[in-house]
Amino acid sequence: MSTSGHPEIRNVTQPRRVSVLRGKSATLNCTFNYIANESDWVHIKWYISSPGIADVHYGTSKHTCIPDIAPGGFKHCATSLKIENVSFTISDYNYTCVVVIPVYPPVESRGPGTRLHVDVPPSPPAISITQEKLVAMNESSLHCLARGFYPQNISIKWLHQDQTISHNAQSSKANDNTKYTIMLPPSRNSDGTFSITSQMTFIPISQDHGTICTCQVLHTTSNERIIKHITLNVNYGPQPIIHYRTSDSDKLCPLLQCTINVMPQSFLELNCTADSNPAPSVTWEKKSRGQRIQLYSGKSNLGYTKASIDDSDSGEYICRAFNDYGLKEHAVVIYITSGWKSSFLLRSVSVPIFVVSVILLLIWSSKWKDRYGPCNCRHSKRHENQGSSVKSDRVEDADAHEDKITEF
Repeated sequence: MSTSGHPEIRNVTQPRRVSVLRGKSATLNCTFNYIANESDWVHIKWYISSPGIADVHYGTSKHTCIPDIAPGGFKHCATSLKIENVSFTISDYNYTCVVVIPVYPPVESRGPGTRLHVDVPPSPPAISITQEKLVAMNESSLHCLARGFYPQNISIKWLHQDQTISHNAQSSKANDNTKYTIMLPPSRNSDGTFSITSQMTFIPISQDHGTICTCQVLHTTSNERIIKHITLNVNYGPQPIIHYRTSDSDKLCPLLQCTINVMPQSFLELNCTADSNPAPSVTWEKKSRGQRIQLYSGKSNLGYTKASIDDSDSGEYICRAFNDYGLKEHAVVIYITSGWKSSFLLRSVSVPIFVVSVILLLIWSSKWKDRYGPCNCRHSKRHENQGSSVKSDRVEDADAHEDKITEF
């Protein structure tokens, strides 16, 4: 008993706030001290209130006490109220613990009340595309929607191929190399939860097809991000590429020029491949007298093979690839060169022989001039005259010698 002999209640305490996830159980604690006769008993009542709603009796709870632990003979007691499967509709309600000793007049003391805060994690985000389809080189947007969360504090992060996309507070026109995100204002749902959308704007290219975009949502109810992936399906037109080989034992090589020279009766294979989404239709055509003649048609990868080339196969061949997003052509001209290899070898041999022949002819001509030219003719005559004079001198000497002998 108090000094006045009446029951007394002191120090009714409660936590100011308790947070709980929706669907979980919440326990609201209340402690107090009291002193009374042994015949007196204590009631614990709970009242609920919210903005615009006065105290409403919610229920009662049992308590346990430790006798005479407090100064002055007061008992220290504790009680709690457990709420199962907490609904978001009771979030931010105030639960007040009221301790009553039913004597006359009744003794009552109220706690400060506990606000029950119900947190609601966002549902798994959903990613949608603004346009019906992603088309290469056309500005597009992806939307990541997070729904049904409380409180509204939330962050959303975009990644493309594991690279973080920067956030832009102001919308701007994207360019070929720019990706940016915008967080739209949150909206309140009818049940009091929030929803929010983040938008990523970019200009897809053909290389983005099949790559992964990721939306990561982080809410105050968890330290782990909620992740949603989307694989980009980018539509783009075809880019045809021609490969060829001139022997069935060789590998196909990319065509680096617009012409191919082949020998008659030789092998030739042309192959046209075209990358696009969706898969393109491919045709091989040949130009003849100003008109196009379709040779073959197929999908994505189309070959044209001639086991034995003849003159009628020369001309311009066109690979034509097309789908709903574009049409492209790649052309090659086939030249049939009769014996060009042998003629090349012949020229490579005959030219040096011709040069050597000319040099030898010049040398021979020079020697002929030295021997039989006009100057040399005069020189020869002079030698002839000298020779005849020498001969006549010899004859005269012989005659003189013979005269001397006769005289002798």
